[in-house]
Amino acid sequence: MFANVMLLIAAYTTTKAVRDAVFLSKFGLTQLSYVMIGIAVAAGFMVSVFTRVTRRWPRDRVIFGTNTFIAVSLVAIAGGLRSGHLPWLSWALYFWSGVFGLLLVAEFWLLANDLFHAREAKRLFALIGAGGILGGVVGGALSGWLARPLGTTNLLYVVAAQLVIAAGLSHLAWKRRPAELSAETHRPAHLRFAEGVKALRKIRYVRLLGWMMVLMTICMTLVQWQYKGIAKAHFGSHRDEMTAFFGTLAAVLNLGSFFLQLLVTPRLLARFGVKTGLRVLPAGFLIGGVLLIVSSLLGGGLELAAAAVAVLLSDGFRFSVDKASVELLYLPIPRPVKDQAKPFIDTVADRAAGALAGVLWLFLTWAFHIDDPGRIGFASLVTIALVAVWLVVIARARGGYVDAYRRMLAVDHPPAPTEIFAREQASTRVCEAILRTSLDSDPPARTRALRAIGRLQRGAPELRLPRDRIEPHLRREIAEVALLARGLRGEGAEPIGDRTRSRPLLVRTLEERLDRALERITRLLSLVYPPRDILAAYRALHGASSGDRAGALELLDNLLEGGWKGELMQALDDVAFGAALAPKEREERTDTLALLLDEGDGWLRACAAFTARAAGLHAETLERLARNDPDPMVREAARGDGEARAAQPAEPAALAEKDARC
Repeated sequence: MFANVMLLIAAYTTTKAVRDAVFLSKFGLTQLSYVMIGIAVAAGFMVSVFTRVTRRWPRDRVIFGTNTFIAVSLVAIAGGLRSGHLPWLSWALYFWSGVFGLLLVAEFWLLANDLFHAREAKRLFALIGAGGILGGVVGGALSGWLARPLGTTNLLYVVAAQLVIAAGLSHLAWKRRPAELSAETHRPAHLRFAEGVKALRKIRYVRLLGWMMVLMTICMTLVQWQYKGIAKAHFGSHRDEMTAFFGTLAAVLNLGSFFLQLLVTPRLLARFGVKTGLRVLPAGFLIGGVLLIVSSLLGGGLELAAAAVAVLLSDGFRFSVDKASVELLYLPIPRPVKDQAKPFIDTVADRAAGALAGVLWLFLTWAFHIDDPGRIGFASLVTIALVAVWLVVIARARGGYVDAYRRMLAVDHPPAPTEIFAREQASTRVCEAILRTSLDSDPPARTRALRAIGRLQRGAPELRLPRDRIEPHLRREIAEVALLARGLRGEGAEPIGDRTRSRPLLVRTLEERLDRALERITRLLSLVYPPRDILAAYRALHGASSGDRAGALELLDNLLEGGWKGELMQALDDVAFGAALAPKEREERTDTLALLLDEGDGWLRACAAFTARAAGLHAETLERLARNDPDPMVREAARGDGEARAAQPAEPAALAEKDARC
């Protein structure tokens, strides 16, 4: 699939370089505006007809037929362009590439959805997407290297070969899909115009996503046309040189995007979240717009360099950081709505925005002669104004994103009370006092203290303490959760797994302590953040659905702030999705047992000592505990005195009774 998408994007990148050079060597940006309007009118209709015709065919046959038909059409267009007797083919190539590019990418990702289940998709789609960016590098480099020796139109033969090879790779991938997915594979709902419009009209969050697509496409189109207009003024009718320039810049652009996708995007989203990721692309448009305006004012041949930088910023961020961030926005939308809304936004809304950009460019040309080479940079004033609106939409969409996860996890938010609770200030003081005294206590005491705070919270449900009040307590609980989850994996158990079957004593103890530690974290967070949100996330983390657990983590990731956030999210991710280690991978069990033998919890130390003695590990540590540990249970387990009486030590009845009272 990596090689497949690399070939597809390489083919499309080369086609774009050819079509731009062929069209701009004969026509101007005004004629290009008419083409964009025509694509917008026809693309939605053609895609809808295509999905209706092919929806009953197997996915691999649809892709093979589509790629082959496109390859044959490009070979025919290349032959017509070489003859020079059919000038309308320049229009046809631009129009046809705008339509089939949409089909190629859409069919590829539908194939990917049929091949991988949700957990695999989360792990693999970023890597597969990086293959698409690398394909842009390959396509751009081929255009830059081969345009002069082969000629611009002959590059379409290379594109046709790439499409046929990609079709073969799709067939191979389809044949290798897992048997269980093959039985469950279903055909996605085909695009229906009326259903897409209905989703936009009724759901505010979906409407905001549509506006984000429209604003992004208009800004992208304006920057692309400024770049093409400046390139046309610079190269004139030298078609091969223009193709080589477009291809080389595309290679540089996609190479930068490739490294951004692999090195920057995952870290940026993990540390700062989707709200920062969504703002990166508008910032790129803003910087590029300022550069274009300054270059137009200064002159001196700087316009082409400024346009190239603007395109590098906009396209580079678009296909790396922004693409990943926008795809995250669709995760909490219910699938029936998503199946209609997302294809509609990605096709009809995107092409309609391209048509709006064409109309806007025609107006600017008529009113201000913006297509003049000396004035074309000032079109960035419109881009900057649109970026301002875009940032407002992003802020509202981010709030809708959090609300969507609340609805996904069924969080009930009643109206805010009209009166301030009279005891809130007193409850806050009591909570702070309990937190101060419980910092150095053992886990059961910390649990009891936080449960006492919870009883006070019932009267004043949202205390909203300062974040720094809970930070030292959270860090302690985070470290304990990380240790307990690591201990479970080392013992061959999943932190969130099947607890109905019989399990060893240490595993049961670790599970119990992990549940208590997660409860303490939940109660601490509810002192600062809305308790209903925190409780819904806590319940989802204990659920059987991996989708709900992922939704809980994403809700917390967008709610929480502070220096401890990264550590907490990593610990919770290990709990929610950490798999048990295979027997050959359990070398870390020795280190984990050593840490558990030093824990402050006496019963946990006793269980770890019993397990270590049974496994023949840490003999010196067990000897030390048998002599010096203050807890008699630990000394007995370390000596192995109870082995003749029972296979496992029993938890003291007094401790069990105390926990039951808690």
